[in-house]
Amino acid sequence: MKSSTLRAYWHPVAEVGDLEAGPIGVRLLDEELVLWRVEDDVFAARDLCIHRGSRLSQGWVDASGCVVCPYHGWRYDGTGTCVFIPSQPADDQRIPSRARTSSYPAVERYGLVWVALDEPRQAVPEFPQYDDPAFHTFCVGRFEWRAGADRFIENAIDVAHLPFVHPGLLGDRQRPVIPPYEVRDDGGGFYFANERYDVDASQFGTKGEMIRRETWVRMPFSWRILIRSGRGMAATFVAVQPVSSNECRFWPLVSRTYALDVPDEEFGDFDVNVIEQDRVIVENQRPEMLPLDITAELHVKVADAASIEYRRRLREIDATGGSSA
Repeated sequence: MKSSTLRAYWHPVAEVGDLEAGPIGVRLLDEELVLWRVEDDVFAARDLCIHRGSRLSQGWVDASGCVVCPYHGWRYDGTGTCVFIPSQPADDQRIPSRARTSSYPAVERYGLVWVALDEPRQAVPEFPQYDDPAFHTFCVGRFEWRAGADRFIENAIDVAHLPFVHPGLLGDRQRPVIPPYEVRDDGGGFYFANERYDVDASQFGTKGEMIRRETWVRMPFSWRILIRSGRGMAATFVAVQPVSSNECRFWPLVSRTYALDVPDEEFGDFDVNVIEQDRVIVENQRPEMLPLDITAELHVKVADAASIEYRRRLREIDATGGSSA
């Protein structure tokens, strides 16, 4: 998938807390960025001083909120414009018009910093449970995979792999059949729901209980699931940072309405186990880039309905330069 078609979407790139010590460098769609924070505002720019090519992320933030190049002290404001050159007299600053680095839209949502490399076509993906007082939410951690963001999302919405990759955690190999489910448009993405029997080690319901799973996919790389059981409701939200075509980073946010006296680590350990089981599979899929040609791989109409819809929409984004139905 062409990276140029993904530039006009919001992508998470860091935790807000990562900026407490000063500017940091990140990579998004193979572009090196510097991020910094000034009070309630976050900024993103190309990680490059136009003077001698130094990384601005190796510098610091001054009292005026500018990021300072560590090599010669050139200062850049939130628009990427150089506003001060120390080697020139303070009262006679002759700053070339080309003394600027590209800046990008950046916002804070759900404790994460989000960046769009072009004017975003959609809002940051929704995670309503984050602000719902009925839910307790925590971040499981940061994870990095040697796989594309599209491979991650397709795996997350693949209901047929659960009994085989996660037996005893999310599925039962004695009950692998996937009943038909409907996939429908949800404005900027799609939605589907299905039911399955809970298993021994699940953190959701009780063994043998039928639980309901509702899934929302916001294009291109965001996924949210809400699980309803006799214990209450649990939600997981993941938006993926496409570091490059075959590298991704993500921060799972997990919410629940029950077992609020149980340490988050007990729930987080469950998710870490599931993520590691998935990583072993997904990092070894071939080809590395998700095929957008539906005929390139075989599909099962019922079980693969969500995956087929996801690939269709990715193909549409790729063909139309970033817009999607």
